[in-house]
Amino acid sequence: MNRHMRIDPAQKSVIFFGILIWGWGLVSPLFSANSIQDRPYKTVGNRVLNLRISTPSARPGLSPPYPALLLIPGGGWASPDPSLFEPMIQHFAQEGMLGITVEYRPVSDDPPVRIPDCIADVRDAVAFIHSNAVSLGIDRQRIALVGESAGGHLAAATLMTPIEKGGLFPPSSVVAALILLNPPLDLERLPWMRHHKALAPLPGDTERLEDWQERARQYSPLFHVRAGLP
Repeated sequence: MNRHMRIDPAQKSVIFFGILIWGWGLVSPLFSANSIQDRPYKTVGNRVLNLRISTPSARPGLSPPYPALLLIPGGGWASPDPSLFEPMIQHFAQEGMLGITVEYRPVSDDPPVRIPDCIADVRDAVAFIHSNAVSLGIDRQRIALVGESAGGHLAAATLMTPIEKGGLFPPSSVVAALILLNPPLDLERLPWMRHHKALAPLPGDTERLEDWQERARQYSPLFHVRAGLP
């Protein structure tokens, strides 16, 4: 290995988070098990999208409603794996919070899925959690979105970018906090996004560079900072 090889801050963040997930996998057996259940929140065509929910175990001094953390996986929008967060949601449950992983559709050409669809899925997950807060034992005033990498982008975009068809309502009023781990917030500034399927035109469509730039800005949270966001 080259002694002078440098690792940029983004790579350090990815390495750190990978070690964190690996570490949780090692220590999670040390915590008493909390039940994890799948709860469908949306059906698109023949695909059912689920939330994986870890609920705190009953113990003295702890009772619902609980704060909730919704964890959105990364994977470059193309290969999200909610199971990577399972050790974390179990740990959060041990600490008296509901830990929830969010499954969303990965970008693809067949069926055609792009970033707006991913954002719509996360918005619908937030809407489902809010509307079912009582039955799930969730404190509506203490819901946080947690996202890593592409998941961090989706967490921020869920609150900050213009609502697309399929989003039930602007959820910024029902989310108390955003926890973003190395998220890409300005998609236009990332050279590799120009050819990424997440922002590509749908199969059979063509576009000018100006069209792509407009779309990149539309789905970049950095272009939609405003007062009132958590």
